[in-house]
Amino acid sequence: MPPREPLIPLVGGPTASWWGELARSWVGAPLAGDLRGAFDQEVAETNRRRLLVLLPLMAVAHAIHLAVFRVSPLERTTIAPHIVHWRDDVAAAHAATLVIAVALAIAVWQFGRSRAGHWLGPLTAATYLMHGALVAGIDQLSVTSVTPFIGYCLGVAVVVCLSPPATLLVYAIGLSTFVPAIMTMQPSASARLAALPNGFTIVVVSVALTWMLYIARRRDFTQRVTIDEQRAALAELNVGLERRVREQVDEIVRRAGEVDELNAQLHAKVRARSTELSIALAKLARRGADGALRRGVVLGDRFEVQEMLGAGGMGAVYAGVDRTTGTKSSKDGMTFKVTLPMMPPEKHPN
Repeated sequence: MPPREPLIPLVGGPTASWWGELARSWVGAPLAGDLRGAFDQEVAETNRRRLLVLLPLMAVAHAIHLAVFRVSPLERTTIAPHIVHWRDDVAAAHAATLVIAVALAIAVWQFGRSRAGHWLGPLTAATYLMHGALVAGIDQLSVTSVTPFIGYCLGVAVVVCLSPPATLLVYAIGLSTFVPAIMTMQPSASARLAALPNGFTIVVVSVALTWMLYIARRRDFTQRVTIDEQRAALAELNVGLERRVREQVDEIVRRAGEVDELNAQLHAKVRARSTELSIALAKLARRGADGALRRGVVLGDRFEVQEMLGAGGMGAVYAGVDRTTGTKSSKDGMTFKVTLPMMPPEKHPN
C-alpha cells in the first residue's frame, strides 16, 4: 500500500531550510570522511608549524615582561602599594605563562604530528585567552584598559586555525575567565560597566573572524582537492590518449608495411610483365612483315639465320650458320626448323 502524504506540514518547513542554508554559509558544507580527515590533518600541521615559531617568541616576550614588571626591593619603598601589587601580579602572570609556553613548545615539538597533537592548537589558544583575561583583570588595579584581552582575542583568531566547535569552546573559556577577573579586580561599578561590554564585543568579533578564516581555509582546501582530482583525471585521459595514439601509430605503421609489401609485389609483377613484353617485342623484331625470321638474326646466341629453305603449316625451315663451330648449313647439311606459335584457327596462316 503506498504511503499517504502527511496532512500536517513538517515543523519549520522553509524556515528550517533557510536556517540550514545560513548555517552552511557560515560553517560550510560538510566534507566527506576521507576529505575531513585530510583537512583536519592539514589544520593540525598548520598550527604545529605556526606554534613552533610563535611559542619560543612568546616565551621570550614573557621573559621580557617579567624583567620589566619585576619590582626591586628599592622600588618597593618608593612606589605606591597598589602599583607594587599590580606589577607583582603582572610579573606572576607572565612567569606562569612563560612556564606553560615552554611546556607547550616542547609538546608541539615532540607530539605535534600525533593524534593528540591536534589539540595543541586549541589548548594554546585557550591558554593565551586566559592569560589575556587575567592580565586585563590585573590591569584594573592601575588602569581600566582591557587591551591585553582584546589583543589576544584577535591574535588567536588570526594565528591559530580553529574549527567552529573549538572556536566556541576556546572563546567561552576566555570569556569565562575575563568576566570574573574584571568583576574581582575592578572596584568601580562604572569601570566594570565600560569594560565588560568590550570583552563580549571582542569575543563575538573574534569568533566571527575565526569562523571566516576557517571557512576560507576549508574552501581553499576543497578547491585544491578538486584541482588535484581534475589534474589526476586529466593525466589519466592523457595516458589513455597516448595509448590510443600509440596504437593508431602502430596500426598505421603496420598498414604502411603492408602497402610497401604490396608495392614491392606490384613492382615485381610490373618488372616481370615488362620483361615478358620486352621478350615479345624482341621476338617480333626478329620477324619480317610476313612473319618470317629475318636474315642475320641469331638464335640462342649460336645459330645465325640464313635464307628460308621452305615453309609449311607448322613452321618454316631455314639454312643457317653455327657461329660456335663456323659450320654453314646447306641443303644436304645442317638446317633448323622454326615452328609457329599456337594461335586461334581464324588467325593461322594456313
